[in-house]
Amino acid sequence: MGESYWSSTLRRCKKLKRDVVVDDDKQRDIVLLPCPAKGMTRNWSQLPQELIGEIAKRIIYINDFYTFGSVCQSWRYITKHKYYYSGVRELPWLMLSETSEDNNVRSFFSLSTNKVFSFQLPEAKGRQCFGSPLGWVTTLGLDHKIHLLNPLTRIQIQLPSLDTFQDPLLQCGRGDFYLCQLFIKKFIFASTQNNNSGGLIVFAIYSNTRKLAMARPGDEAWTTLGDHHGISDAIYYEGQIYAITTAAILRIYDISSSKVTDFMPPPQRINLFQRSLYLVEIGEFLHLVTRQLVYSTNPSVVRHPYATLSFEVYLCNPHAKRWVRLYSSYGFDKFSLFVGANSSFALSVSDYPELKGNCIYFTDDTFLHYQYGCGRHNMGVFDFKEWTIQPFYSGPGTVSQFSPPVWFMPNPW
Repeated sequence: MGESYWSSTLRRCKKLKRDVVVDDDKQRDIVLLPCPAKGMTRNWSQLPQELIGEIAKRIIYINDFYTFGSVCQSWRYITKHKYYYSGVRELPWLMLSETSEDNNVRSFFSLSTNKVFSFQLPEAKGRQCFGSPLGWVTTLGLDHKIHLLNPLTRIQIQLPSLDTFQDPLLQCGRGDFYLCQLFIKKFIFASTQNNNSGGLIVFAIYSNTRKLAMARPGDEAWTTLGDHHGISDAIYYEGQIYAITTAAILRIYDISSSKVTDFMPPPQRINLFQRSLYLVEIGEFLHLVTRQLVYSTNPSVVRHPYATLSFEVYLCNPHAKRWVRLYSSYGFDKFSLFVGANSSFALSVSDYPELKGNCIYFTDDTFLHYQYGCGRHNMGVFDFKEWTIQPFYSGPGTVSQFSPPVWFMPNPW
């Protein structure tokens, strides 16, 4: 007969010359460390590595995992190994705007804990940031340099600069602030090797004509894909880049041949007035998400110059080449969506039970108005079934003339 769990635990602790007490009510083992002599302090760095690893494997949230690693060098060593990270799972973080107190510090709001925490991140100082579900954010500064940045590890990977885009707007004499604030609408991430930076492809929707370009780490310049324009959003799907135009036409860009095909017409009877469009993969199927905005100067209508009213969701039927509108009775109850100034993505509520299905978590990506301090209000959670909007964060760090809050999935690997 194999050794029992408690016998194994007792044997390990005896080997480590530690005492163990079994808590039968909670079915767990509690390791009791010898108390230091009076007047002495315990040196936590001298704990056995096996014991430190056992503690690390019981951590649930990633911010606690990194707090754990800040205790001392030996504890930090444990956090560098993916094996001990296996039990950690985390919902998306909201990367908040810079504060005037210390621009080297960046704050983040965690949906898992509903708490804000901050740490040094000088690599993002004075830079516009765009989020992704792959652990990376793209940063763009007044120096026109573009980088991939992992906020957890502070690793940076250089991409071609803003000056390498093929666009006459770069030569028109506009100031650096204008170019960095409005020239790039969005960066879209694609990965062919999990989260490895070597497999990353970055797409950019750029210029006032909204063209599409791509680059990989190590490239010297951005490559424009075709001469088409009017792109609202794009997604890497089934080995190709799909883009939705401002007229809701679905295009396919073949990266290898640079061929561009208008694949599907807009949904029938869709109203595109004052709408933002997003492409999201939900359960391996492509979907179009439309966001209805309202603009008004009448305070009896809205408290701010603009606000989000509602969303519509359409399923792509590639065989019939048409969109099928989803309604609350049969929406996407097993998924939550995240849209804004990030690569649009969906998460399964079975993998992340803290999330609620049929909900869209949105941030403000109306950059033209955000510079006037109007962006604080236009974030929330839209319940597709109840047709309601609720706030998820209302604290500081939401207004910026340069870099509004963005979603990204934290991942140190």
